[in-house]
Amino acid sequence: LASIVATKNVQLPAEIAAEHKKAATRLNKAQGAAFDKAYMQEMIRDHQKDIELFEKQANSGSDPELKAFASKTLPTLREH
Repeated sequence: LASIVATKNVQLPAEIAAEHKKAATRLNKAQGAAFDKAYMQEMIRDHQKDIELFEKQANSGSDPELKAFASKTLPTLREH
């Protein structure tokens, strides 16, 4: 994905998004089984968001390279 984006003059974020910083802060406070549960919930939520975005790109994206990348990557995201 990085190589595709580089050819399209797209600026990638320099740091992680605020929502991910919040999640990291929450996870850093948890321990043991509470950490495991919170981590799994976060990963499931994040993967579901990613799947939605990739499906949208694969189905209705306007850039052929990004559309192909999304289509190719979707099965892996769904498997996770």
